[in-house]
Parts: sequence; structure tokens; C-alpha cells
Amino acid sequence: MHGFLPLIAPLSFSFDNQIRRVSLHGDQCGDAEAIDIGSQPKDLSVALRSPELALVSIDSGVVMLRGTKIVSTINLGFVVTASAVSPDGSEAIIGGQDGKLHIYSISGDTLVEEAVLEKHRGAISVIRYSPDVSMFASGDLNREAIVWDRASREVSATLIAKVLHLNVLILLLDV
Repeated sequence: MHGFLPLIAPLSFSFDNQIRRVSLHGDQCGDAEAIDIGSQPKDLSVALRSPELALVSIDSGVVMLRGTKIVSTINLGFVVTASAVSPDGSEAIIGGQDGKLHIYSISGDTLVEEAVLEKHRGAISVIRYSPDVSMFASGDLNREAIVWDRASREVSATLIAKVLHLNVLILLLDV
């Protein structure tokens, strides 16, 4: 498995305990700088409006990166399976093997838990914010996708995917 996010400074990950940040020079890619996070990455999320901030999911929690530096490794006390960081870098949603979504505010280099949402019946496999950040969606290994209102944290819609595994989720809104 290999993940790639095209950004100002692209990040990628694979199963070798490393995240790679690629420098860009105009329309050319420079060398990739490897960051050893000490554990196998499960998911990678970047604050799109603040791309220096990245959150890497690992089994026991998350690793927070700012640029190429690890600023914190946070043990969350549950098995982490997916994560998403809001575009402005103020919030993180972290999904677990138990099907729960944990919502955290990001304060400096730490996470402060704000809420726990319980609706899924399977391990969380993907979490994504809507383009306008008014909603977010989460998918699980039982092929269920749930769209949540971000402000009220209530369910807006529930869908069952007709695929074997739900690991890609794109949330488009007509706004």
C-alpha cells in the first residue's frame, strides 16, 4: 500500500515506517526527505490551508508533523485506523477499530478530545471533510458511509457502498 497527497510539498507513505516530503522547485520535484516515524503509518492527513501540519495515524495513536519535524507522538489508548485534519489545522477526527470517531481540537502540538461519535458498526476505514468544511464523512469496513453535520455532530445521511471495502470517500456538496 502506498499513499500520496499532491500538495505544495507532497507527502507520501508506505509500509517502511517512513513519511516522505518532496520539495518542489517550480514545476519540478526535488529530492524526497524521509521522516522515520518509528511505526507503520496507517493513514496520512494534511491541513490543506496549512500544509506544514500533517497527522499520521499509527496503531496506538498519531504522530504530528510540522514540516519535516516530528513535534509529538500521541498515544490515544485505542487502535487507530483512520484520521483527518481540518483544512485550517484546528481540528482532527480520528477513527478507531471499535467504530468510534474521536473529535479533537488541535492546540499547539497536542490534541484535546472534544467528543466521541458512535454510529458505525465496523472499524473506521476513511474520514474526509467536505470542501466547505460544514460536514465530514466517515466510512467503515462494513461498507457503511455516514455524513455528519460538523457543527451539531449529528448524522445527515447514511449510505451503504456496493464495494468490497470502503477506503476512498469523496464528499461533494452542491453549495
